[in-house]
Amino acid sequence: MTYLVVLRYDEAGTCPVILREDDHLFSSDGVRWRLVAHTDDPELAARIVEQLRTHRREAATTAEPPGVPVSS
Repeated sequence: MTYLVVLRYDEAGTCPVILREDDHLFSSDGVRWRLVAHTDDPELAARIVEQLRTHRREAATTAEPPGVPVSS
């Protein structure tokens, strides 16, 4: 079986999702999907999703608020 790792973009934000080859993508207004990876190994798919979640958390904690000048 093939597993797809996709990013779901909607008004709530971005969320990594694992889909199986027989799953259907349902799109409503404002929902977009981006393929990240495909694999036959479900454990690898889960590790990719965890890496994406970790990266998203790290980016959120290190991002500077807009409009704040950076001093050197």
